[in-house]
Amino acid sequence: MRSLTSSIILVLCFLTAATIPAVAQNATVTGRLGFGFMGLKSRAAHTDAGGLKIGVDAGVLFGYAGGNGDNLQWLLGFQYLGGHGGWISHDSTGIWLPNTFPQDSIEAGKKIKYKSSYLTIPFGVRLQTSEAQNLRFWAEVLPMQLSFRMGTKISIPDYDVKNVKARKETKLAGFWYEYGLGGSYTLGSNTSGSLGLSLFGSYSDLLKSPGKQVLRGWKISLRINFT
Repeated sequence: MRSLTSSIILVLCFLTAATIPAVAQNATVTGRLGFGFMGLKSRAAHTDAGGLKIGVDAGVLFGYAGGNGDNLQWLLGFQYLGGHGGWISHDSTGIWLPNTFPQDSIEAGKKIKYKSSYLTIPFGVRLQTSEAQNLRFWAEVLPMQLSFRMGTKISIPDYDVKNVKARKETKLAGFWYEYGLGGSYTLGSNTSGSLGLSLFGSYSDLLKSPGKQVLRGWKISLRINFT
């Protein structure tokens, strides 16, 4: 079911970008597909992060320049992000998996792995150079993204727990950020292709227990822009 949901979201993102025309002058629609490395970063003294893992994202950004050229655009959109993370606690940790894991805590030093998917609503600006020889460069500042957790699975190798649904272990909503740089090449009168590199993360903790675990990562994205 999770793979089917991810596939549907991916298809909808690119159908939206390909079929919705810009409804106003100086408007753009950007479809994006990317991959990157992401993981949990601990802000608590008694836990260690579990390293970076490969994740994927796909989405659509709608831009509007406001009639003063397109060097500055306001952005609003939505995107899907699926990734992995993990952490190790130096203390025993409470956990709630009543149908799979009969204990209410995990011993110190055991690694917990998370596989989560999110729907985010980014808002920000894009700054881009004027076009020269079909090329232009851009920077995106998306300081506020409202995120909603779609699903979470937990694995605890030392307890033979693998890919168990655990929504109650992660928070439903939070705030993220993303900052990116890239370049684009004009493919036609109203279409261009683009490549970008972004740093992203969460302001708020993703986990309910023990908390103080934020998301950090970077990603490379391929894009197609319609004007």
